[in-house]
Amino acid sequence: MGGVIALTFYFKYPARVRALILADTGPGFRNPERRAEWTRSRETVARLLETGGMPAFARSKHALLDYYTAPEIMLRHDSIGLAHVNRKVLVIPDSRLIDRLPEVGVPTLVIVGADDTDFLAASEVMARKIPGAAHVVIPKAGHGANVDQPEAFNRAILDFLEQRV
Repeated sequence: MGGVIALTFYFKYPARVRALILADTGPGFRNPERRAEWTRSRETVARLLETGGMPAFARSKHALLDYYTAPEIMLRHDSIGLAHVNRKVLVIPDSRLIDRLPEVGVPTLVIVGADDTDFLAASEVMARKIPGAAHVVIPKAGHGANVDQPEAFNRAILDFLEQRV
């Protein structure tokens, strides 16, 4: 959700952004059918969170590759807040972000866990479309690459900042 917010902020206030780090995220979908499928999946997760809370989410297939899989982290989250995030932040109603990626004019790092099946392809698209973007895939990491492989994640960010910013 942070990557979507960062891109949205950048396109609204480009002069206020010196660099972007887009971690385990995507810019939405150009294909309307795929976008509708994603929207339905987020609604399913939102309803699960509202009706069963974090314990139900933790036992579901939706938690398998997510950073929430660590019970001590997952169970502390607000299930209603995450339901709202699934409906309002993770759902992009059109292709505006993906269409504007070639306009990004600041140094950008696209970083993703190798096992983050929902966002691996999206990270490749972003890295290809954003001029000069660096792309790092963290082995043995899922959607929370920063949690799964913190040393590799931090090293990638530090290297990017030293070289580009």
